[in-house]
Amino acid sequence: MSCTSLSQIAEQCGLNPAGLKGKLYVALAEDIAAIPTDSSLVVTTDITMQAAKYFVPWEFATDTGELKVYIAGTNSSKSYTATVDFNVSRHTAAIDLAIHNAVAAGSKIVAIILDNNGNMRILGGLEKGCDLVYKGTSGKKSGDVSGKDCVLKIEGLLEPPYYYTGALPIA
Repeated sequence: MSCTSLSQIAEQCGLNPAGLKGKLYVALAEDIAAIPTDSSLVVTTDITMQAAKYFVPWEFATDTGELKVYIAGTNSSKSYTATVDFNVSRHTAAIDLAIHNAVAAGSKIVAIILDNNGNMRILGGLEKGCDLVYKGTSGKKSGDVSGKDCVLKIEGLLEPPYYYTGALPIA
């Protein structure tokens, strides 16, 4: 006997723009008091932050943001992996410090991404956050891309990243 049941998937008509908005929001897991969970994969209750803590915006280059979710593992031990790819244009001390601090945080980053269909998705949680890796380049000549190709990655999820319809906890 199966512990799950299948649900219908109906065709979705209308516009379906690809990609992410040119901004995502990040916080350290330790700065979050509670992330509600829901078996429907939709969190409708607001995320609660620690006192005086907020998600901070990271802007990235237009048309460089992409969420990828895939299943890994064998039948008896399948799990989800999610990545968010994006490009942060330019090199400045402030950008480099923000990226450095995120890398130094290790797997403690929680991100909220906004797609071009109006959905917000939560990557990471209080127990397990995202890692940030990046490759920076100055470019070689005029017209080359200068910036950082970044990837936020989380592995070993039991479910795909949740949708979030609550208020975005920002300053």
